[in-house]
Amino acid sequence: MKKGFTIVEVLVALLLFLIIMLTGLSFFFYGRTDINLAGHYRQAEELASQKLEEVRALPYNEVADSNEQNIIIEEISFSRSTSVTEREDLGMKEVEVEVRWSEKGVSQEIELKTIIAH
Repeated sequence: MKKGFTIVEVLVALLLFLIIMLTGLSFFFYGRTDINLAGHYRQAEELASQKLEEVRALPYNEVADSNEQNIIIEEISFSRSTSVTEREDLGMKEVEVEVRWSEKGVSQEIELKTIIAH
């Protein structure tokens, strides 16, 4: 009897190895996509937070709606809109900042809110 592997055993082992490697590679690909999306959410949150800080620094009577388009960071185009709702009953303004962007054909959005008093 000869020692060694038959061609069929080698091909089956090779096939199993390829299946395992391709599965691992797909996990890497999808994991990287999720990491990129999380980074873009962080950038959008930073843009919204930055705008809220700018609004807080304004005099109360100058706080108003605004829209900004094409804020480009790392090849992603963000748009940022600020909407102000007067709360006369409370003597305050509610400020909402929305940041939108599109990633791989899917629209993404984040919003932050604050209240500003006289």
